[in-house]
Amino acid sequence: MGTIEWPLSSCKGDLTLMAVMEEKVVIHEVITEDPQQRCRTEAQIDFRLKGAALFLDGSDWGKEATLRRV
Repeated sequence: MGTIEWPLSSCKGDLTLMAVMEEKVVIHEVITEDPQQRCRTEAQIDFRLKGAALFLDGSDWGKEATLRRV
């Protein structure tokens, strides 16, 4: 379990790890705060693993994520 924040849309939510493969991590996202009503309620997020970095798979955003254990 983890959390996510989308700063540009002010959305926040909870994450659940669904699967870990050799070069891919699949996460289920449920948005819990959406003050501007701009985010999907829930989604599956596929990340490509490249070393210690995670990249949004199939995304034009070019976003990078850092996964931290807390």
